[in-house]
Amino acid sequence: MSDLLIKEASDGEWDDFLALARRGYGYDVEDAALLRDVADRRVAIRSGEVVGGGLGMVVGQFFGGRPVPSALLAAGCLAPELRGRRLAVQALAERLKVLYAAGAVVACAWTRSNEYGRALGWEAPTTVHSWTVWTDDLRRAFPRHDHRVTHGRTDEGEELINAVARRWNGSFQRPAWWSDWKTRRFSLDTYEFRGGGGDVQGVLSVAGVTRAERTELRVHDFIAENPSVASTMFEFLSRHNSRADWVAFRRAALPPAPLLLHNLSRFRARAEAHNPWMFRVLDVRAALGLRGWPEHVDTALALEVEDFGGAPPVTYLLEFANGRAEVSTTRRPADFALTWRQLSCWYAGGYRSAESALLDGIASDGSRSREAVAEFVALTSAQEVWLADQF
Repeated sequence: MSDLLIKEASDGEWDDFLALARRGYGYDVEDAALLRDVADRRVAIRSGEVVGGGLGMVVGQFFGGRPVPSALLAAGCLAPELRGRRLAVQALAERLKVLYAAGAVVACAWTRSNEYGRALGWEAPTTVHSWTVWTDDLRRAFPRHDHRVTHGRTDEGEELINAVARRWNGSFQRPAWWSDWKTRRFSLDTYEFRGGGGDVQGVLSVAGVTRAERTELRVHDFIAENPSVASTMFEFLSRHNSRADWVAFRRAALPPAPLLLHNLSRFRARAEAHNPWMFRVLDVRAALGLRGWPEHVDTALALEVEDFGGAPPVTYLLEFANGRAEVSTTRRPADFALTWRQLSCWYAGGYRSAESALLDGIASDGSRSREAVAEFVALTSAQEVWLADQF
């Protein structure tokens, strides 16, 4: 039994954690300070000393067009001298327990510990890249359309961000405080692009030009209602060419759509892969029932899911109708048997085809045909996976 105590942090204990995080990460974890008043703060105490901790919050994360209560984990840290003793597993479980009690049925985190997360049933449902493009190339590639550009955030822009988020698997329903925090965190300027009727069709937020290794303008939000406004936004960015040689789209800032490369005549864009965000189902029955499903599906499906605690697997019956699923346990033979990682990836829409699911071991025993796997994947892949927000 570990002697680690996980508890809600007092202000003094959180200050101690910030100092520990600075030692553990090698740099100041600014989010841990900026989010201290809006997030659940947990610290790990050992022999009266703060030796770990992290932030957590419950936010709606869209899957199938519906917001599912998700536990967002951030700033997790354990003292370097205590690593390798599986104490982080206990700390993570205790942090999630609190968020689960607050309503979360799934969980999400940006982490560099991919292998560690996968061993605990987490999975990365999509790859993540950042893009950097020569500023002048944007002007040559994208025409400007008839959009009026205004500086500053408005409620209309926030409504557009949440409306666009609903169309992707994994994007957040941003809390009311999110944009102000993000603007302060990165010193952002926000521009809104309005159509002929005055409605906001695009939101772009950028950080100032950096002059360390190269001059670049960094893009944090690129939310476009349609390809016309996306083109205008790219062209708008190109007009910074007198100040910045490069436009850098922060990791995951661009959606997984052919907006950029397919229009460039000169391929001087650079892509960099990053550690992806990871996802885990916490409560199978509740998560399946709260998710959105294709409206046209009217059938039943039995899913066997491994029990992560070592008990026998549980089979769930999903009865689909009108874009929802009624979920119960059953003794009916399972149509598919999933590991916890496979469940998490499928739920998030991470399998884009039968081939990708088969390569990940779905129906690896040959019990289901490729056509059956394709139908199974189609239940969650109608919307692509994109999470642009970081925390």
